[in-house]
Amino acid sequence: MLVKEILRTIPQAIRTIRCLFTGTLSSNITLQHLRVLVLVKEGMGITKIADTLHVSLAAVSKVGHALVEKNLIKRLPGKDKRSFILKLTTKGERTLSLVTSQVEKTLEHGLRNLSEKEKQDLMTGLLVLEKLMNHLSEV
Repeated sequence: MLVKEILRTIPQAIRTIRCLFTGTLSSNITLQHLRVLVLVKEGMGITKIADTLHVSLAAVSKVGHALVEKNLIKRLPGKDKRSFILKLTTKGERTLSLVTSQVEKTLEHGLRNLSEKEKQDLMTGLLVLEKLMNHLSEV
C-alpha cells in the first residue's frame, strides 16, 4: 500500500511543480534550459548533467550553447584544453532566482491551506522520503 501511494503521489507532485515552473518562464527560456541552469549552479559538468537528465551529451551541448548565447551561462577553461567548466552568469543567477522565488511564493500560498499539524507531518514525511531516496541511490 505504501509503495503504491509513493508511486502515485511523487509523479503527481513532480508534474505539479513542473507546471508551476513552466508557468513562470519567459518565452525565451524552456523548462529544459531551467533544469540545466539548476544543475550548473550545483556545479555539475556537461557529462554529469547528461547523466542526471538521462539525455545525450549532444543534447546537453545544444542546450548549453543556447544558454551561452542567451548570456545565462559561461564556459570557462577546464583542467586541460579539451575540458571546460560551466558557470552561471549574473543574468543566469538572476533568472534562476526570479523563477525559483515565484514558484516558492506559489507553494507558500498553497501551504496556507494546511494546518500546522499537516505542515509538520509534511516536513517529517519529506525528511523520511529524502532518507529513503538517499538509501535507494546507494543500492
